[in-house]
Amino acid sequence: MPDDGKKPATSGAVGSADVSHYPVKILIALHEVMSKVGYVQKQGKNKFHDYKYAGEGHLLEVLRPAMVEAGLLLIPSHRSTTTPDEYGNSTVTVDYTLAHKDGGVWPEKITVVGCGNDKNSKGGVGDKGLYKAFTGANKYLLFKLFQIETGDDPEEAAEHDKGDASPKPESPAPTKNAPGVSEARVWARDHLKDLNACESADEFLTHLATMAIRWVKICGVYPNLYVGPDGSGLKGEAQKLATIFECRQEFDKFIKQVEAQAETIQQPKEAAQ
Repeated sequence: MPDDGKKPATSGAVGSADVSHYPVKILIALHEVMSKVGYVQKQGKNKFHDYKYAGEGHLLEVLRPAMVEAGLLLIPSHRSTTTPDEYGNSTVTVDYTLAHKDGGVWPEKITVVGCGNDKNSKGGVGDKGLYKAFTGANKYLLFKLFQIETGDDPEEAAEHDKGDASPKPESPAPTKNAPGVSEARVWARDHLKDLNACESADEFLTHLATMAIRWVKICGVYPNLYVGPDGSGLKGEAQKLATIFECRQEFDKFIKQVEAQAETIQQPKEAAQ
């Protein structure tokens, strides 16, 4: 019997799922790649929290040779595209076919959604949003499929990326945070990643403007997350990026508007204690 790379059918079952149709060669290839590529060196120019950024190019530089050696293939197929919205955001949905060079094909498609923005400060929309969306979809598929670690979590910077690895004492928090801070912290982390991925001051400021309402809520309800110890909160980290993009004047104006609106929010009693 020829070896088609598929697991032989068995009478047993794991839970209620039938796993007999998953190609063994693909499972082995996935394991080989994950064994060889567990971390991607960050080589970008991201500055906040003293760590670098692993972009798609850096990821492929390390990952592609391992995939080729393992005989693993990812074939993209465009499913849908949205036209730019009022904020300049374009969204793409891509189906990926996971296959092995010997002919084995993963029975389910892997579907990924990517979003890209290309709107300048004057309101004009360019043609780069769609390409950014495709790049984002491809990059995060690879990161998640192979469970690759980069250490770029703003809440916990990796020690090997710090210029000074010695621990620093945290300043005491001036107030307690209101309920729901965990979800707010996740949003702030993801928002900083998106800001850090911007390629121009116009893109940076546009993305800030689209999230102004969330900024107001963070400022008014979660002051610790907004300011952070030693200025390491949402405001301080975004301010560093504004300096890099040379748009501090526009950023400071945005902050004044946010803080003025945040004063009107009725904070929970626990947050003010």
